[in-house]
Amino acid sequence: MLTYEQYKENYKKYGKCVDQMTRPSKPLSERLLLLRYDKYIKKEERKQQKFEDRKVDERWGAVREEIFTRDGHRCRLKSILSIQELRLFKEHDGYFMNTLDGAHVIARSISKNLYYEPRNIITLDRVFHSRLDFNKCPLTGKGITRQEKEWWWIRIIGREEWEWLNNNK
Repeated sequence: MLTYEQYKENYKKYGKCVDQMTRPSKPLSERLLLLRYDKYIKKEERKQQKFEDRKVDERWGAVREEIFTRDGHRCRLKSILSIQELRLFKEHDGYFMNTLDGAHVIARSISKNLYYEPRNIITLDRVFHSRLDFNKCPLTGKGITRQEKEWWWIRIIGREEWEWLNNNK
């Protein structure tokens, strides 16, 4: 990222700003040059943030793949449902998206410490993931209480894992 002096020197040398494709029709005043520089700085900061975000995404991608491998690339909830529960799901306009998500048991907004923790992430079909995130029964799509949501998580991951996660938020 250029300093204002470097930005100004570049303008004097080439007759245009580093972030412009063509020369302006009129020379830029000091005030306009400062405004252009502010715009340049904001653009560079956004680029830097995107770069930082990509690094985070790379880490998430690695954890996600680890989780999918651990879970055999199958939805953990779907694999424990009974035939009757699968029928109930289908009766309530349920359809499997067959898109797998890495779902956080303890929400990211509740615990940043567990964001990349493999024990806090499981493989779920997107429809189940979405329903649980929005406090809905994964089978019927109807609203559920916090306690009912916790019951579903305990059923999916087991009480011991649930307690470990809640003790390590």
